[in-house]
Formats: sequence, structure tokens, C-alpha cells
Amino acid sequence: MKEPVTYTLFFDLDGTLTDSREGIIRCIQHALGRMGFPAPPEEDLVHWIGPPLQDTFAAYLNTGKSDVDRVLTYYRERYTTIGIYENRIYPGIKDLLTGLSDFRLTLYVVTSKPWKYAKTVVDGIGLKGFFKAVYGSEMDGRRTNKADLIRYVRSMEEIQPERTLMIGDREHDILAAHRHAINGIGAAWGYGTIEELVNAGVLTICETPSELQAFLLSMIRDTDADQNPASPAV
Repeated sequence: MKEPVTYTLFFDLDGTLTDSREGIIRCIQHALGRMGFPAPPEEDLVHWIGPPLQDTFAAYLNTGKSDVDRVLTYYRERYTTIGIYENRIYPGIKDLLTGLSDFRLTLYVVTSKPWKYAKTVVDGIGLKGFFKAVYGSEMDGRRTNKADLIRYVRSMEEIQPERTLMIGDREHDILAAHRHAINGIGAAWGYGTIEELVNAGVLTICETPSELQAFLLSMIRDTDADQNPASPAV
């Protein structure tokens, strides 16, 4: 009998594990206000959650790097003291992770958020024990591009792309995974749209964490059955 297949799961953070809308939006509004720029409506700012903020601020301000650095400083002055705590775990996430813990899975958090912030969030909402490690960007902007981040994770861990899945709510999660021949699963409960996830080429879209759990466990059973077919009757 062949050895059971093991899988690696990369989980995005904002919009996948946690609902961080309030904290991030309030910090964006604070930062733009300090710069003297009007903030877009909240329904537009929701779409700022997920992609690297450096890039989003740069596109919105349409100014030089020094202004982007300033607005990030203003963002972080509120985020580190208030905003980082203005988030909550999505309903069903802890049940999902608990349900997966009995199976042959290795879980990582892989987020464009600076890793020091991500680790604080994961630890603070009681999810630390479910993940082997938390990976994110550096404060100076390195590895905010998710494809670069996944490349870094692959260099640090023994990752087999064909047995790895990226779970995220935005198209950049899925597109970055594809750069490394990794399939992606769309988390429809987050901040992205079904359209963007479909266009990014997701393997499937799950409406709820329980639906995601059912899909993953079915995938494990199917793979094990393919590798270890029942012996023919004598």
C-alpha cells in the first residue's frame, strides 16, 4: 500500500480567516485624512482589503514614493494601536480548522500583511495552534507581492505544488498561486467577488467554511482511494 497523500494549505488572512473590514477601513480613512486627501466611500474601500496597500495607496494618491511612505506611516500609527484589534474571526473558521486537524494537512497563513501584524492577529484570535507558521511581507515592502511571498515560503518549507492549495478571497491570491503551479480555492465569504475569483481560475468556490471543509475532506478521500485501490477479490 502506498503512503497516504499529505496536503499543504495556504490560508489568506484578511477576508478568509478574519473579518478585518472595520479596522482596515478606519485606518485607511485616518491615513488619507492626515494626508489631506478625501477617502473614497466605505463600499469602495472594501475592495482595498487584500491587495498590497502600498500599491493601492500609490495608485490612489498618484504621487511619489515619499507620499506613499508617509501615508503608510499614518496608516500604521492607528493600525498598531487600534486597528489591529478591530477584527473578528469569521463564523465557522475555528470549526473548519478543528475539523481539519485530524487529517494529513499542514496549514500556513500566507498574507500580504506584514508578518509581525499577521502573527499578532492570529495569536490574538486563538488560531496559533492550527498553523505551522505565519508568513507575510516585511515592513519595508518586501514580499507584499503574493507571488514573491509564495516563492519565499517554498524556499523555507518543503512544499509540493501539486499537493498544495491556496485558499483566499481575492483574485491576487489565486493568480499568485498559479504562478507556482498551485491551485486556488475561492472563499466567497470574504471581500472579493465571485466574478473575480472565477476569472482568476479557481479550482472551486466555497460559500462557507463548512463547505470548504467538506470539499477538502472529499478531496483527501478521493486521492487516497486513487492511490490505494481496494485489492481485487480472490
